[in-house]
Amino acid sequence: MIDGPPKALSLIDEIAITGDLENYHLLHAARADLLRRVGMPKEAAQSYEHALALVAILLFSASCRDEITTAANESKREAPVQSGRIGSAVFCRRDVEAINLSSPFSFT
Repeated sequence: MIDGPPKALSLIDEIAITGDLENYHLLHAARADLLRRVGMPKEAAQSYEHALALVAILLFSASCRDEITTAANESKREAPVQSGRIGSAVFCRRDVEAINLSSPFSFT
């Protein structure tokens, strides 16, 4: 910004008009900062809102990728062992199934 905010804003607008960085939140954030500096607060607010919306999309996307990874890892794990009680003896479901008992008790 050696030539000041108006010149910097002009350069940012030249880049923005190509559309190549339309989905790049930092373009809109930088433009918003420059708009504020040159005394255009309404336009600055709109540009900040655009940047914020793009960041929200990025964060949601990252969150979804994390959830996909978690779900994929959970599906690879063995199912948790369920246990039940008959009197004072504790059995796990695998034990009951292994000895082929039909169980009148419920597993929790």
